[in-house]
Amino acid sequence: MSKHRIRVQRVKSKSSGQALVEYALILVLVAVALGVALAATGPAIGNVFSNQIFNLLGEDGDAITGDIQDLGGADNFWLTVTAVAQNPPGEVPFPTNVPVSPPPTATTGPSPTPSETFTATPVSPTPTPTLTPTPEDIIHDAPFLDVADNPDWYRLNSDVFTGFDLWSAEFFPNKELSGSPVAAPDFTPISDINFDWGNGKPIAALPSSDNFSIRFTRVLNLSQEETIKFTTAADDGVRLWIDYSPGCAGVNSGGPATGSRTTFATGCLLIDNWRNQGTNAMSVSRTLPAGSYTLQLDYFENSGGADVSLTFENGSGNVADDALLDNNYTAVGNAVDCTWTQRADGQISSDRPSNSESNMWDENLRDDFGNNARCHLELRGAVNLAALTTPRMAFWDVWDFGVNVGTRTWLEVARYDPTNPTAPVDWSTANRIQLSNGNTVNYAWSYHEVDLNALGFTPADHVTYRFMIESNDATSNRFDDNRRRVWWIDDVYIFDASETVRMFSYCQIDRIACQSSATRGYWDLNDISQKSDFITSGRWALASDITKGGMSFDDSPNRNYDRASSDQNTDRVHSIEFAGWINLTDIDATGGGGVPDDEGDQGLPQLSFWHAYDLDRGELIRLEYTFDPRDADTTPAVWQVVPGADFVPDDNQVHQNFSMQFVEVPLNNIPNWNTTPFRLRFALYVDASRENAGWWIDEIHINRVGVPDFMPYPFCDDVEGAFTDEWLPGGSWARTTESFRPFNGGSHSYTDSPGGDYRHGSNDSLQFRHPLDLNNDTAANFDPANMRNGNENGCDGVGGMGSGTAATNPVLSFYHWRDLGNGDHIFVDYSNDDGQTWNTLWRYSNSSSNRRQLAWERVEIDLSMLQNGTAGGPDDDDDVLIRIRLDARSDSRVSDGIYIDDIRIEDRVEEVHKLWPNSRNDATYGRGDGKTFTDSIDTPVDWWNRWYVGGSWDVTPINVGDTDGDGTDDFFNDSHSGSAAFVDSPPAGALMPPRSFSIIEMKTIIDLSAVDASDNPMMFFWSHFDTADNDFLAVQIAPEDTAQTTQNYDQLRGWANWVTTNSSSRRGVSTNFDGREWRRTDTWQRYQVDLTEFVGKRIRVRFVVNTLNGSTRNRTANPGDGWFIDDIRFTFH
Repeated sequence: MSKHRIRVQRVKSKSSGQALVEYALILVLVAVALGVALAATGPAIGNVFSNQIFNLLGEDGDAITGDIQDLGGADNFWLTVTAVAQNPPGEVPFPTNVPVSPPPTATTGPSPTPSETFTATPVSPTPTPTLTPTPEDIIHDAPFLDVADNPDWYRLNSDVFTGFDLWSAEFFPNKELSGSPVAAPDFTPISDINFDWGNGKPIAALPSSDNFSIRFTRVLNLSQEETIKFTTAADDGVRLWIDYSPGCAGVNSGGPATGSRTTFATGCLLIDNWRNQGTNAMSVSRTLPAGSYTLQLDYFENSGGADVSLTFENGSGNVADDALLDNNYTAVGNAVDCTWTQRADGQISSDRPSNSESNMWDENLRDDFGNNARCHLELRGAVNLAALTTPRMAFWDVWDFGVNVGTRTWLEVARYDPTNPTAPVDWSTANRIQLSNGNTVNYAWSYHEVDLNALGFTPADHVTYRFMIESNDATSNRFDDNRRRVWWIDDVYIFDASETVRMFSYCQIDRIACQSSATRGYWDLNDISQKSDFITSGRWALASDITKGGMSFDDSPNRNYDRASSDQNTDRVHSIEFAGWINLTDIDATGGGGVPDDEGDQGLPQLSFWHAYDLDRGELIRLEYTFDPRDADTTPAVWQVVPGADFVPDDNQVHQNFSMQFVEVPLNNIPNWNTTPFRLRFALYVDASRENAGWWIDEIHINRVGVPDFMPYPFCDDVEGAFTDEWLPGGSWARTTESFRPFNGGSHSYTDSPGGDYRHGSNDSLQFRHPLDLNNDTAANFDPANMRNGNENGCDGVGGMGSGTAATNPVLSFYHWRDLGNGDHIFVDYSNDDGQTWNTLWRYSNSSSNRRQLAWERVEIDLSMLQNGTAGGPDDDDDVLIRIRLDARSDSRVSDGIYIDDIRIEDRVEEVHKLWPNSRNDATYGRGDGKTFTDSIDTPVDWWNRWYVGGSWDVTPINVGDTDGDGTDDFFNDSHSGSAAFVDSPPAGALMPPRSFSIIEMKTIIDLSAVDASDNPMMFFWSHFDTADNDFLAVQIAPEDTAQTTQNYDQLRGWANWVTTNSSSRRGVSTNFDGREWRRTDTWQRYQVDLTEFVGKRIRVRFVVNTLNGSTRNRTANPGDGWFIDDIRFTFH
């Protein structure tokens, strides 16, 4: 049993025992006041005062029987202690029972440290040591979770009361403690030596953050004999003295570094670690009679980081069974250096090694576990299992035993009798579970479970536990990778087996119902309670940073993920494991059997989810499986990658994708998947050198593969129908009413970032959900069992299987407008291997002149090169997926994004007019269609079928509403002939919008292949216009160039670049049209374009209003009514 006195308490609210709290506090304050008054009466009375303080705080075991945690709370308690510490008695009230050496002569100069610059970095609140009662045993109710935040729950309290005196400090501008200390004003005593200055200076008066030294001194007052363990840790050198005198142990205070690393069992020198080094700890235990002693700690900093700490502990151990061992693990004494302690993230360097946030248990904070020793991390109290039906215990641990084959670890679990306050535990009857052994290393936090029910524990029991590490090897060395002894423990959990001994399967009903069904199968992660369906390494949380909607799993919310400890060259694993087993045994090996999933599919099993990531070099993200049980033994579970589930290549490169992307992983690639349930986890592997933002996971779905499906061909999407039937939206892609192409009469468009700007680092895509069977020849597309009979026509408004056709010269077109940050690009990609690899079809490369283009603009992309199917070849080699992607990874500046409308994939149907007489029968090009082609806009009336209409282009007459109040709509009419004319910015008087490139293109191709220059071909049109500052009107022509196979923004496959016929270099040569800024013509004028340079070729023609460099301010000053066009004519002149 424990050697500590036992006082059992239950965890209770702060309100209990309120009267006791108030009386105790009053007594403490009265005692403090009396102590100050009585201090002057001499040592005898002062000693009486000290004894009363002991009694008041319950150190005698009888004075206080309530919960010490209830005595006004920690904050009030330490306020009282601080007041006492800052006003110490003028005379030390302890008798000197044993003669001690005289104190050393004080060094001239300032002693305390200035408060404004001397900054401590404590592990936890460390006020002046005071008399503290032994913490009581606590009875916790299950479920019980310990995240290493409560040291009082364990037998760690080894504090020693050393009196009320504080430390003073002298600072020297050298490493030898020589000469005079630096002068510094406003000195304040130091309550605790626990400092980490990093690369900074302790005080501003020191000339440098390197090459300095400090001498700390204080009086140590002991009221009774104590065995004290002194532990120093420093970067660089440190010595610890008691009642220093020059020449003690042959060593003087200060001086150059010696390289020594020695402790002393007797004499005035306790620790001599006076050398250049990184942070290094040393401990020594001394038994000191009651009395007063002068402690002196010498410290020097050479270069780099600087830190120093000193702790006092009860040197006889904290647990009765802590022991010194011989080489046969036989106990030979109990004066052992057992230093289980709470370790905080950042306490040593900047590492955050704990599993869950903030803290973990470390068997030795700044050094390795001791040689030939046995030490325990023992729960102080027990856990009441009454609320559990089948109790289990889980914990996470890390270990590194190098080649220390004599190191062993155990978990001991025992019954606890709360009715027996003197001997509640008999550890000799405990269940002992062996854990990791020597010669093994594991820095990836490993999860263990213990079946308490199988060990005989029932809901009627109270259970306690302790972790034990022992070694019969005397060769540990934390600076030697092969000689370490390290053990970390975190997140101890006692719970009911129903939390992890359960079976998950594919979602078999609707998704909402699946989230609460016994077998689950779907998690949208928008309810925090869903996290309990997963076993997560500590840092994972449900957060709203990057999501598909609501919340997602985030491995490190609001910061970078955590690596392994920086001095370990090893990976750390951040994992999300399903808190149960994946059971797919009702499906046969071919995908038959079982029941349909929530989508009606009955094929092989798969796991689908959405994810985004930001990974530094060397990091990996995977889906892994194991058949190993969840138990606590010497062998961690062996996890293997699900085939095909390495989500980024192992190429030592940075991998970033800040937009949610959809992933489907076949589960039938796992061996024995349909005969044996298995465990499954998401795993982020992090090396020991770098940290980035991490991994986000959302909408996890276990489902079955459906029958093959295909996109319609021809395909038409006006964005007014169901979104997700045909599209797989990545990131934040969605349908919106924020903007839509006004000409088609709809009210929706697709956008990458509805409601705001896109995110820097995103690479979002809008992807076809199913492939296009361009040749209409894939067997699965004609499988009656799949209710397929070939392509469906998606453009005739009727559809039906078999109503579509194979593609002939297919072309993809859509309208878009964009508002992009610097360096962001738009891509159209294709995949002919079901999304495994992607190739670029078309791209918009960011340009400062047009990255903000606010007019609807048509994109045309030739797909004929994707029709690879040949007789005898695979029938699916022409099956392609298409996606539209915004890549925002190159620059931190972002903007509104891209909007898309009227998406079509269909056969190219060319409308061509051969501009030569019918009587001319060219041997190559045949007879002409006439030497004149005219479009009067009025006839035929379906002008929209003859033109590609971008921007706000429309025709007159235009409905302007009831402007005269007669109850009927009025119309604006402005045309050269008839009633219809093109206008770029209706209605009349409307301003041309700024930041726009507004195009209307004639669908008819003018064929000049059999035209000679002597025919003098010309284009005529009638127009009037009004331009503002930086506006430009253009007539552009693209001649055919069959050798040109590139297709990018403003570059059509098979056509040369667009030629602006009225550019400054051409004006007066090929046209008399002048559409520059600040031009205005209020009456209809005829303009001409000379087509002679294009003879022998086919041409495409368009009219462009360019206000990309315009501004609203200039447009207000000059209305800039825009451009009116009518009666377009091509002919010989």
